[in-house]
Amino acid sequence: MDFQRVTIADRALIERYVANVGENNSETAFINMLMWQAHYGVSFSVADDTLLVKSSSAGKEVFALPFGDLRQGFERILRYTGGIPPVFRAQEGPRLDNFAHIMGEQYDVVELAEDADYIYLREDLATLAGKKYHAKRNHIAAFSRRYDWLYEPISASNLTDVLACADSWYAENAARFSSELAAERDGLHVLLAHFDELGLLGGAIRVDGQVVAFCVASRLNPDVVDVHVEKALPAYEGAYAVVNNQFAVHLSDEIHYINREDDMGLEGLRKAKQSYHPVSLLKKYHCFPRGHSDEVRAIYTEAFGAGPFFDGLFFHTYRDAVRTLTVDGKIVSILFLLPCHVDGQPYYYLYAAATLEAERGKGYMRRLIKEVLSLIDAPVFLKPATDDLISFYAGLGFGLAKGVAAGGDVAISVSDEHRRLSAMCDACPAAFPLMFSSPTPSDTSFTFPYIMQ
Repeated sequence: MDFQRVTIADRALIERYVANVGENNSETAFINMLMWQAHYGVSFSVADDTLLVKSSSAGKEVFALPFGDLRQGFERILRYTGGIPPVFRAQEGPRLDNFAHIMGEQYDVVELAEDADYIYLREDLATLAGKKYHAKRNHIAAFSRRYDWLYEPISASNLTDVLACADSWYAENAARFSSELAAERDGLHVLLAHFDELGLLGGAIRVDGQVVAFCVASRLNPDVVDVHVEKALPAYEGAYAVVNNQFAVHLSDEIHYINREDDMGLEGLRKAKQSYHPVSLLKKYHCFPRGHSDEVRAIYTEAFGAGPFFDGLFFHTYRDAVRTLTVDGKIVSILFLLPCHVDGQPYYYLYAAATLEAERGKGYMRRLIKEVLSLIDAPVFLKPATDDLISFYAGLGFGLAKGVAAGGDVAISVSDEHRRLSAMCDACPAAFPLMFSSPTPSDTSFTFPYIMQ
């Protein structure tokens, strides 16, 4: 099975599969596949009337749920991956419901809260009626007092001016440039160069002959428009509110909803999108293959409870980090060794150590930890879950040290995945005990803000 990169020529083929799946999701929009193709390595394959789409996340392949026959698409992906169950990216809707019905026992479905699409009523953004939009109306009124402006749809006659506005915006934001922002700029250039060919929509605000704000959008389906890019020059305060409103005003009445995509996990962007009062948030998910036996999961859940969002992501991220003790053919104790660095040197963080309740008090955890320490080639540290466990770990040769959330003498660094998991947990206390398998100076404090509790 061959995957090929997404090109402009593939629009009709891909939209035949994605336009009517009933999800209103920006990530299944052909325009976004094209726009972000280079940055995320978006590619596709079609066979047996089923469309498969894959991209890359953190260097790993991630697949969209198949468009067409789910079972057949899944089998094709398995052949492509050599039998290794794939990771899927999905959104709420009929395809995810079907996936959960067919594959639910084999996968953890983890919500990606920061990736939800903001969905608005077109009429709300066009009329800005009611008390909740009072501030928006004020922004537009202030802009109108300050400038003699006009709105115009994007067309061949003003594409050059829109591109000049875009280039000015990216130049003025060079200090915060990232690979993602560079990819957005490059993708936008492609969209503007093929605006009519791609069937795009858009609007621009012109002041004194200059385009100072614009947006570029496409139809997800007959009912929904997706805004892919919206920019306003910083010097023109209130221009975002004006272009947002005027684009909605000039859309066809047959458009009922506007998808303004996600907030990228940015607090400022989240507040801005929430201030327009979405009628819904379209939830998105990662579907991770269940990488641990039922025995491991049962012990973990018995000890720590069930948290499906955290647990699914945790088990996927650290699927190879579990260590177990088996007695009479049954797993009785588990722990996870999470790789990290202490002052730049490789260490392991011992996490989620647990024994079946019916098997506790038999020395199994002591036995498992001794076995693990004898087999690994790096020191281990841990955070005792309770103070009464300090003596237990001391009996295994662990020495006590001081952990702090910030400002310690030595920094403990973790992976980006570990940071993400920690953000889903309770806030790290200012100070807490840590214990190390190797000697540490008693007066040293260790900065470790990612303890996952």
